[in-house]
Amino acid sequence: MGLCAKIQAQLVYDEEQQPKAQAALLRASKQQAADEALLQRLRDEGAAGQAEVDRLQGEVQTAVDRLGELAAQVVAEAAQQATLHKSTASLGAEGVKMKRAVGACTAALEALAVRAEGILQAAAMEQVALPRKKGKGAAAAAAAADAEADADDAMDAEGPGASADGDDVAVAGGGDVTAAGALQLAALDFSALKRSLQTAMPAKERETTEGGMKAKLEELCAALLRSLPNLKALEQYEAMKAREKEQASTLQKAKEDATGAAEAFHRVRARRHDLFVRAFTHISAQIDVIYKELTKSPVHQLGGTAYLHLENEELPYLHGIKFTAIPPTKRFRDMDQMSGGEKTVAALALLFAIHSYRPSPFFVLDEVDAALDATNVARVAHYIRAKTRSDRDDGFQSIVISLKDIFYEKADALVGVCKDLGQSCSKTYTFDLSRFNEPMADV
Repeated sequence: MGLCAKIQAQLVYDEEQQPKAQAALLRASKQQAADEALLQRLRDEGAAGQAEVDRLQGEVQTAVDRLGELAAQVVAEAAQQATLHKSTASLGAEGVKMKRAVGACTAALEALAVRAEGILQAAAMEQVALPRKKGKGAAAAAAAADAEADADDAMDAEGPGASADGDDVAVAGGGDVTAAGALQLAALDFSALKRSLQTAMPAKERETTEGGMKAKLEELCAALLRSLPNLKALEQYEAMKAREKEQASTLQKAKEDATGAAEAFHRVRARRHDLFVRAFTHISAQIDVIYKELTKSPVHQLGGTAYLHLENEELPYLHGIKFTAIPPTKRFRDMDQMSGGEKTVAALALLFAIHSYRPSPFFVLDEVDAALDATNVARVAHYIRAKTRSDRDDGFQSIVISLKDIFYEKADALVGVCKDLGQSCSKTYTFDLSRFNEPMADV
């Protein structure tokens, strides 16, 4: 019984470990699938980011083209200024009036030129590639613009002129500035701008258009910054590959451990099945013989019938065992419908059958005869006495606690327990019956 309990405990432990190994295998498989999905998502995000960068670069180029159209408008204003200068030369009579008008126009043109120059400088600082005209004329215009700018710097270094006519100085200075701005803008190519932006427009409408373009440009720049590619994608990819390799190694080890555990489990289960079947075969064969010995009599010399039946022969240790006992002259009945004495005899037959498989040194039977009548007590006592004198391996010693005198006369020795009134404690008396003759056989 101790070995069976140990085997059962080992089997329970193996059954508890198998789900853990399977759970570890399942977790490793899920982790590998999650890592692969994350790796694929990072690749998709890199491709989407690159596409977004290309789209935003196209929108920035469009904004720059629109800026060129505004520069074309400045060129138109510069041309208008040149026309006004020609008109002042032909209209000497209206010189002062025209000079004032030209001064106003020059101031506006200077503001536009300064504004255009600021736009060009900002574009240069931000490294925005502005479209320029191709050909010798464009190169000459660019060179003239640079020379004009150098001349303006030299005049600024010498200080104001000695002329007494302040208006003439202002007009000349304004013309120089406007010409320099016009030459710089003339080198730019505004052909890509919309036709509506290449023509002159009112100041309010121009400011509204410029504000909208600036807002859109800022929005595109912000979107471009947000869509920058992940520079650590390659490092993350390498880390994912290393993690995937580690997870694959862990998964393989878990599979090997699971296979080893399954093989060990099958070996233990097969051994458990063999041990159980071996014990059950022996006990089921002996129980009928022992039950017949406990129930036979001169009238019923064959005795009763008892047998064991497995509810599941493939996995017998996971299901019950049906014990059936049929006393002499009785029909088949369930164990629950038998009397107390019949149940006691059947239980003793099962106990002695189990003992015959793995004999124990001795039995201690505590009032097993309580539900038996005198005839059955005599049969049980005779059987126990016969086994104590058997030379075979199924013999045993027994200590029987009983109140029936039939057991007393079948015993080799008696031990009585009573109360010692003088000492207020229990006292024992022993009596050896082995020196007397054998008791008469039961009839």
